[in-house]
Parts: sequence; structure tokens; C-alpha cells
Amino acid sequence: MDHDSRRSATNPIGWEGSALIRPGVLAFTGSIGQTERHSHHAVQVMTAPTRLSVADHTGNQRCGSRIILPSNVSHRITAGAPKRVAAFLEPDSDAGRAAEQRAHALGWVDESASLRRYILWLRLSRAIAHTAAGHNLTESAHAAGFSDSAHLTRTCRAAFGMPPRR
Repeated sequence: MDHDSRRSATNPIGWEGSALIRPGVLAFTGSIGQTERHSHHAVQVMTAPTRLSVADHTGNQRCGSRIILPSNVSHRITAGAPKRVAAFLEPDSDAGRAAEQRAHALGWVDESASLRRYILWLRLSRAIAHTAAGHNLTESAHAAGFSDSAHLTRTCRAAFGMPPRR
């Protein structure tokens, strides 16, 4: 999956890299740029050789080279990194539960999950896998149960803070 989102003169880092999708995990390696405020069902674990900065729903900044975000927590990435790894973990997996517990120990506030958000996460995962297999966004949207590519794009923006890209 290739992204070139939120790149500007003040933030020269955009999203570009590759992803690996397996049951219960989406792993990304590459550069990460800023995102809009979003939340997702997955627990997100990020690591980079330089500092990342993430703002929570109240605007509080969390900075560091390793950041764990619990599932369903509204956040936005305010400073990315040119080289980093991110894993999006299914919260009900062993790895997801361990990461979620660590995130809460570090002070992240739990925001309630719903069945609807979980189903959207499953549909997004399916659309991402379908796109990674070489299908266009409209085909991927329909395969995952979205009405059209615009619906997939809105949902991606809400879940990841940016639109999907091939």
C-alpha cells in the first residue's frame, strides 16, 4: 500500500512504504506522515529511530520513538518519521491484549468499542487486502461491502486519518 498524504514544505514526510496483511495484524514499514484525527478498532504499535508525536482527542501530545495506541482512541499523528514500523493488532488477540494493557498503563483513556466499529474494521481490512491484490478502489469497496469508492474513502479517512491509495 502506497500513500503520499499530508506532505508539505513544513512536513516533508508523507506516507510511503509497504504493508503485510495477515489474520489479526496489518504491519506497515516505511515513512509516516501527519494524519487527520481518526480512530480505529486495532491497537496500533509504532516504533521509529526518531521521535513520533501523537495528539489525543483532548490535544495532549505524546512523543517518543515507541508509541502504543489502544483501540478506539481518537488521535492524530502530528509529527511522523522517515523510517518506521507500525503494527495494527486485533485487540482480541494475545498480542493486541498485551499492547492494549501497556497502552492503558501509560495513561491512554479507553473509548468504548461498538460492534459497528468492529464490523467497519473488518470491512476496511478486506478492502485493503483486495486493493493490495491489485484491484482498483471501486472493486475493493464493493468486495468489502461499501456502496462505492467514495464510501470506502470516507471510512478510510475516519479510521486512518487519510484516504486510501494504490
